[in-house]
Formats: sequence, structure tokens, C-alpha cells
Amino acid sequence: MVTATNQPDTHEELYGRSQRRSLTAADLQTLPDDGNRYEIIRGQLIVSPSPSYRHQRASLKLGSALDTFLTDTGVGQAVAAPMDVYLSPNDVVQPDLLVVLEGRAEIIQNRGIMGAPDVVIEIVSPSSIETDFLRKSKLYELYGVREYWIVNPESQMVSVQTLHDDRFEITGEYSHDDLLTSSVLEGFELAVSVLFPKQAAESAQNAIEEPRPANDE
Repeated sequence: MVTATNQPDTHEELYGRSQRRSLTAADLQTLPDDGNRYEIIRGQLIVSPSPSYRHQRASLKLGSALDTFLTDTGVGQAVAAPMDVYLSPNDVVQPDLLVVLEGRAEIIQNRGIMGAPDVVIEIVSPSSIETDFLRKSKLYELYGVREYWIVNPESQMVSVQTLHDDRFEITGEYSHDDLLTSSVLEGFELAVSVLFPKQAAESAQNAIEEPRPANDE
């Protein structure tokens, strides 16, 4: 999370500033540590509210699995949000999870990740779907992220996009009963069902099976 100053700006003030010029990483330093996630994409402010239980549960399970895999194999490091990723002066994001492989460990610095991670993972909420699927996909593609995972707790799906010839291609669409794999993290496997609480799965199934009330009219 960005560090607050003595007199932090509100995100409304910073948004107004973005209408006059492109924002930079320095602008983020003026914002309060208020539980929101603040990012800038192409110089524009993106504000995300505090995450939900389903979001945090998926993040914990996936982050733990990645950390175990990377520690056991020694091929890289996993980092969880909040951690600023500096892609350019006008593009500073905070992915939910990211992986940097061993050969590029120098981009991991105390104040943030200075360049594109090898794998970026976003766990979407209803308010962030458009940003994560469209805007961030284009951004990560532009800066050379090798693989982008989008985890959707509502649909209990994981979409994997892999960089080929500087363009993202969807290389996997994994549902609740599938085994998640990665072409960048060779040998990594995880049951998608692990990411989602059992009661959430049952609620989703009940919603599908519950009959609609009869129309008395």
C-alpha cells in the first residue's frame, strides 16, 4: 500500500487532477492508507474498494500454493498485494498476486516491483471485472507479462492468458472441478476447487437448482 503523507489528498481530489494531466507514481504517495487499492493506468486513477471474503480466501489459498511450489523448486518468488508494480511512470498497479522468476529477481526491490512480473494474478470482483479483463489485460500484454491469470470467485473460474508473439492468447479456462496448470510455471498444478470455500460452491449450486416461484397471475 502507498505511504500516506501528513496531509493526504482524497481520491476525489486526485481524480480531478487527472482530468488536467496524466498522473504519475508520485501522485499515489499523496493518498491515504484507507483500505482502498489505488492504481494508475495510462495516467488515470483506478480505485478499488476493500476485498470480499471470497476474494481474500482465494488469494490466501492460491498464494500459499504458489509459495510452496516456488520454494520447493527454487524457480522464483511469489508476492501478494499490497505491493506496487512500476511498469512505467504513468502505470503503477497492485496485482493481487505476482510471480518473479529467479533470473529476474533484481526487479524485486523494497519499495516495489520495478518492471513486469513473469506471472500476474488478479482476483476479480463485480466492480473490477471490466478493469481486469480489458484494461489490465492490455496493459500487462503491452509490458510483457508472460502469463496473466484472472480468478473469478463468483463464477468459480480461472482464465489463463499466455503471451505469444507479444499478444495474449487464452490458453486455459478452468472451472471448479479442473486442475489449474501453467506453461510459465512448469510443473505447477492446483485443483481449482481449493480456491473457493465449500459454502460458496454450495450456494452457487443451490441458486442454479432452486426452482422459480410459480406465477399466480
